Amino acid sequence: MDANFRLKRKDVSTEVKDPGLGNGWVFFCEVKAYMDHVKSNWNQKQDVHREARGTASSGIGAVNCARHNMKRLLLVGDLQLGERSLNMDYMFFRSIAGSPLVHFFVSYDIACQWHIHLWDRLRDYQDETISIDGLGAFVTFLVPKFHLPAHIGECNLKFSFNLTHFVGQTDGEAPERGWANANPLARSTKDLGPGSRHNMLDDHFNDTNHKKIIGLGYMLRRKIENAVAEMVKTRQALEDLEASLGPEVVEQWEAMAQAWEKDSASPNPFATVCKDRHVAQVRAELAAEAAAREVAGKKDAGSVRGDMHITELIGMGLQLEDQQRILVFDVAATGLHPTDGQR
Repeated sequence: MDANFRLKRKDVSTEVKDPGLGNGWVFFCEVKAYMDHVKSNWNQKQDVHREARGTASSGIGAVNCARHNMKRLLLVGDLQLGERSLNMDYMFFRSIAGSPLVHFFVSYDIACQWHIHLWDRLRDYQDETISIDGLGAFVTFLVPKFHLPAHIGECNLKFSFNLTHFVGQTDGEAPERGWANANPLARSTKDLGPGSRHNMLDDHFNDTNHKKIIGLGYMLRRKIENAVAEMVKTRQALEDLEASLGPEVVEQWEAMAQAWEKDSASPNPFATVCKDRHVAQVRAELAAEAAAREVAGKKDAGSVRGDMHITELIGMGLQLEDQQRILVFDVAATGLHPTDGQR
């Protein structure tokens, strides 16, 4: 699910003067049913996320297939005051109403907030168009991979595709790619009447879906070719990591992971248990540790290399690592024609 605020429409014409050729036939929701829902629930207390002055539609919201990156039928709708829950709720429940599926993975960039009172809002809507019985259905709410790092640490644990079973390498960013194809239409559609605009966008979404279908063979072959090489690199990286940790640590961590996957109340092995520390703080702690051991007369054999204590070597290693990262950034920023100073 996602909203797009570039595809807005100015407050010109009306549905009566400019009806669509196929209202509710393709991707846009059937206008009357959708607007009846919006009007009957308009006064519900909900957050308004966008300015909408001078527009009849402040943008559009949509539900996509996250795996195949295609618009789904009757699941695009106009927004009035930004990304309000009543608009996005309608499209979400409309997408799963009557579905025989029992497990849904819902990707939405604000899923962490949006899902909290979702079922309460459904009860308050009392709309047969979007009613679901919920018997045997299970819904997992996730945040798309590109958006997730901007969220707080707790969200990164609870709503991560990487920590969720049965999603493969799905990233949940499908709607964003669809908007990239549709945004060039923004200038030509913002001054259209409602029906003409729906017709144009419906036609464009249909064309995008068609191109996706006929390009699946080439796309899948290209992805497989890339995935095989990446698989080899990733497997080698995993083996190197496990070798550096030792079998006991790996077995302990795997046991924690399996326990957490069975019961989310168990300790999460992916959670950060300490805050990040600055290199200067680490060096100071190492120096203090070395001084305390000297005072106590507990010098370790081999703790001194030449005239440097091993803690100083570790501190120097951290500093060199930091300098290497800066060097990589500087090299990448030199461009095609670096100056003598840059070289």
